[in-house]
Amino acid sequence: MRKRTEEIKVEIEGRKVTIGAEEYIIKNGHGTKVPIYFLDTKIEENKIEDREISETCYWMGKPTTYEEHQRHRLKQEMVLGIGGVRFLERIGYKIRKYHMNEGHTALATLEIANKNNWDLRETKKRFSFTTHTLVPAGHERFPLEMVKNTLESSFPLDKIMEYGGDENHLNMTKLAMSLSDYHNGVSKKNAEAAREMFPQQKIDHITNGIHLGSWTSGSYKGLFDCHLPGWEEDPEKLKDAMTLPSEEVWKAHLENKSILLDLVEDEHGVKLDRNRLTLGWYRRIAEYKRPTLIFADRERLKRIGAGKMQILFAGKAHPRDTYGKEAIKQIHEESETINGEVPTVFIEDYGMEISPTLIAGVDVLLNTPRPPNEASGTSGMKALSNGVINVSSWDGWIDEEFKTKEGAIGWAFGHQHETDLQDAHGLYNVLEQKVIPTFYHNKERWIEMQKKSIALASYYNTTRMIKEYTERAWR
Repeated sequence: MRKRTEEIKVEIEGRKVTIGAEEYIIKNGHGTKVPIYFLDTKIEENKIEDREISETCYWMGKPTTYEEHQRHRLKQEMVLGIGGVRFLERIGYKIRKYHMNEGHTALATLEIANKNNWDLRETKKRFSFTTHTLVPAGHERFPLEMVKNTLESSFPLDKIMEYGGDENHLNMTKLAMSLSDYHNGVSKKNAEAAREMFPQQKIDHITNGIHLGSWTSGSYKGLFDCHLPGWEEDPEKLKDAMTLPSEEVWKAHLENKSILLDLVEDEHGVKLDRNRLTLGWYRRIAEYKRPTLIFADRERLKRIGAGKMQILFAGKAHPRDTYGKEAIKQIHEESETINGEVPTVFIEDYGMEISPTLIAGVDVLLNTPRPPNEASGTSGMKALSNGVINVSSWDGWIDEEFKTKEGAIGWAFGHQHETDLQDAHGLYNVLEQKVIPTFYHNKERWIEMQKKSIALASYYNTTRMIKEYTERAWR
């Protein structure tokens, strides 16, 4: 990380705020350098409150009211959207196309529109927009008076509201869509739900993918290198995964499982059974993801899983998410209650350092979002190239894939309009009638499902995803 010497200014609430940047260089496997710029307002000449704008992404500072938090958030988005465009121009970039992810970046469109004398056609062709979530936090709305006080010194209020106005609020998603020429969701179902929210917009879908080199375990990388050489540069070679020797697929999986269970024992002092069906639930703790769904009927869970299952949890909550913190507390409490029958461990410090080990080492990855709120669900994609079986509710990429492959690469449960309790019993039915019998009594079919999962990783990867963005969004 190095500090850039260049600085720009953005007028926020009528005063000029100075913005600098730290530069971080990422190198890909071929040595290509990709710079990332972290915009920074912690500059001595700025007022103290302006220095705090870039201090953290999720600010836990002084504001005690929702309105104060919104005001701070709008200032952050001015730095990102307006400041981002100005800083890139300042250091010499001539950007042909900006790709906005969520409405948090939408003010960039006003900066370009203003430079183009509000030429709508010229502005729209400079932007593409991706919506990732259906939850309200992803579609921010700022009150008109706040917008006037914060933004009007930079852009005409009538233009701001013409393109982003929504019932005396500035809707950042509407602004982004109004001033961009391509819009997409990140799975087929996500795009369908987004079209219902914004029926006046044309919304395509480009399903997410994961970077195979980052998420495939060492044991499976070695297996693929031996039998499917060149798979990392050309993931389509994974389509031939059915030719992999079954005993080597299972051996690679058991290596991953041993590494994971050793980690659990070393870090948490819990010795788990290497021969027992191991389930994992790992992701951001959020209400719609229903992390505690499996505990809905504790007695049934104990009857089904006693002596047959063990469960691992990991995840972090948004600092302001009361539900998330309570859910983590509940998982700890439930684990103490059922540990005698179904050993359950919550793994601390979830992050990029340990998540590849966590995902690769379980037999089954659980995914329990309440449809249609899961945008895509990349955790399940990370499981594929590691021969881990997915068990999921019908949402995100699972919805588009399991319609033809349910029971072949994993199992899905529940339906969109069922209650959480109904979904929980759907999950119990799948575990009791499908997962447990197959794991313990039909190892040949289990390994066949592992191979089919690996083959599916030929599609759910960033190589395919970037190709689609290049052809459709960045044209």
